[in-house]
Amino acid sequence: MAATKSSETQVCISNAEVAILLQNHVETSKRKVAPYVEETLKYAKRFSGMEDPSKNMKMIDDLRMTLQNESATENKDGEIIRHKLSSKEIVALMNLAPRTIEDAHILIPSLRGVFEGEDLERILGHLDVITM
Repeated sequence: MAATKSSETQVCISNAEVAILLQNHVETSKRKVAPYVEETLKYAKRFSGMEDPSKNMKMIDDLRMTLQNESATENKDGEIIRHKLSSKEIVALMNLAPRTIEDAHILIPSLRGVFEGEDLERILGHLDVITM
């Protein structure tokens, strides 16, 4: 099935970003939030990779920006091609926080063959801020 134009422009968000949004909603809501919102917030916090995502909002924003700016280069038939991480790959990296190239390739197969060696090591180094 081919990707539609709208799915190409959609932005995925990490568990930590979900936790921040829901925490803000809970704090600013004038009435009691639904139990599923509270449960989703608990889940997002638990699997965010950090103790309190709301206190680390700047770090999370910085990590996303850093990953969005990362790229790998490939020399294909004498032409240099730059590969950027997709929104889905960025969120998968933020949520799963793989520590090795092998783990990254197993957990996020789309990285294999594109992000290798030094490029992927550099990207994984940025994930050290996540303390899973």
